[in-house]
Amino acid sequence: MEKDFDSWNAKKKELHNRAGAPFFHEREIWWCSIGINIGSEQDGSDDEYSRPVLVLKGLSKETFLQFR
Repeated sequence: MEKDFDSWNAKKKELHNRAGAPFFHEREIWWCSIGINIGSEQDGSDDEYSRPVLVLKGLSKETFLQFR
């Protein structure tokens, strides 16, 4: 299966340039854009490259440890 890294890269740039990070709490489930990954790692799906993730621990106001 051929992966479309170019379209994910465009979406990644759009996400990077957005204003402000969303506010989250530990133990919440969020739909996150996790992208297209190399090898056998889980890829996101649909046009947003999204998957549900569980917020395990907040590391900063913009970063959290996740389980997917």
